Amino acid sequence: KYSDYSKIVTEGYKHYEEERTFIFLEKEIENYLTEYIKRAKLIAFGPEPLIAYFLAKKNNALIIRMILINKLNEIDPEEIKGRLRKLYI
Repeated sequence: KYSDYSKIVTEGYKHYEEERTFIFLEKEIENYLTEYIKRAKLIAFGPEPLIAYFLAKKNNALIIRMILINKLNEIDPEEIKGRLRKLYI
């Protein structure tokens, strides 16, 4: 309840009750992770920048894959935008 995850979990549960899917919860968890690893840019030495780089590349590849799969399945672009995660920039 008092952690950083409480807001994500409560919002995800609300969306799960309405839509019976965990898509929103997964998206918010990935967005939180992306924001968290952005802080690794400020660290000069150590494994943090390397791990953040790997996770950022993985996240960006998943976003591209999600867009292409949704295009192949002819899903509405507005619905695709709602499913996308934040990019690591």
